[in-house]
Amino acid sequence: MREQKAKTLLKDTTAYTIGLILKFHHESILQYSEHVLGIMCEALKEKPRVANNAAWAIHNFACSFQKENNNPLNSHFHIVIQMLLVASDRPDADEANLKTKVYEAINVLITVSSPHLSNSIEELLKLFLERLESIRDFTKPSAKQLQSLLCSSVQVITNKLSTRVKPYTDRIMTLIYRFFKSNAGNSDLHEEAFMIVSAIAQYIGHDFVKYMGDFHECLYIGLSNFQEYQVCQSAVGVVGDIARAIKSQLMPYCDKILFLLLQNLGKPELNKAIKPTIITCIGDIAVAIGSLFSKHFDVVMNMLKQAGDTVIQANLAEAEDREELIDYLNSLRESIFEAYTGIFQSLGSSKSNEKILPHLINTILPLVNNVYSDNTHSEEVAAAAIGLLGDIANSLGQRVKSTLSQPLIIRLIEETKVKSELAETKETCDFAKKAIQGHP
Repeated sequence: MREQKAKTLLKDTTAYTIGLILKFHHESILQYSEHVLGIMCEALKEKPRVANNAAWAIHNFACSFQKENNNPLNSHFHIVIQMLLVASDRPDADEANLKTKVYEAINVLITVSSPHLSNSIEELLKLFLERLESIRDFTKPSAKQLQSLLCSSVQVITNKLSTRVKPYTDRIMTLIYRFFKSNAGNSDLHEEAFMIVSAIAQYIGHDFVKYMGDFHECLYIGLSNFQEYQVCQSAVGVVGDIARAIKSQLMPYCDKILFLLLQNLGKPELNKAIKPTIITCIGDIAVAIGSLFSKHFDVVMNMLKQAGDTVIQANLAEAEDREELIDYLNSLRESIFEAYTGIFQSLGSSKSNEKILPHLINTILPLVNNVYSDNTHSEEVAAAAIGLLGDIANSLGQRVKSTLSQPLIIRLIEETKVKSELAETKETCDFAKKAIQGHP
């Protein structure tokens, strides 16, 4: 018995060491890569603790060798995936976190796989959907874990297949409805499900509208779950992706969605990291539904003023974690400017977009001033502010020329352009300066 334990310990240590080498110094074993891959695949048959480290080593192998011309995974993908799947089905796969490590390795192999393997990836999708459809008892912890792991793989495959996922979206969405109906407390599963929906919405575009009749209730569940902030954040992200996909067809669901988003912003117990995401999402909704957003204009602009005031009143000198507060304020400012941009674009005609004028004076420009006077602002914040001012100037012209031509704004534009190395930021600065100064 003692000798067996010693052998297991030696194999475990060896697998872990190889995993470290593959992670940090894979170039040192380039000439032995195929042999090493074979050894790690065989190690998946060992005790769970050894197989766990073998799966981790394969994960690192896939990451490190993805850009190598002689990557053995290009020719051995099928056998490696098969051996990982066999390991995931072991009776003892729940020990030593083996099953999770195996699926993590599978996901990385899929992510870095060569384009010529797309048919094989599609077959994997069919297999994982069949496995999800076969799960009947949702109360067992093992079943909940398996659903989450399979969902994670489906999400990875959906992104890998891109538009080729379309023939499978009916099956995927049917499963997602079932997840929310039968797994009320499984936050990990809900988060994975929302990530799948985000990918589907991006790849099938306007066709996603056919799923909204059933999916909107799932969306409301996620948006209402502010206690599980990662689920809520994923749901907010889905709203933005769906808005970009189905545009004005989102309108029947906007009242409830915006109510939940604004309600969350007003909750002091909400994780503050979600707030910038919510504010950006509101701008996405405005762009999606265009002039139909006008019914929500006043209440949203009031919310944006409150968010802007929060930024202006923040005191970095008294912050317990200064760097964390700087990052948060930059995220918040960027999201506010993005939301204003989306709302302004939604107003459409010159007559309608004049509604922005009082907010330009009372809210937007004080926030721009805050950005200019704060040397901790990020380039992204400055670019978002400048882009918004450029859009307003380009649309309203003479009516805002004197307001926007003040020296502080011109200096912000010029200094941002000089400091930036991004062509997109420089173009935004040129556009804004021309729009502000170029009108007669």
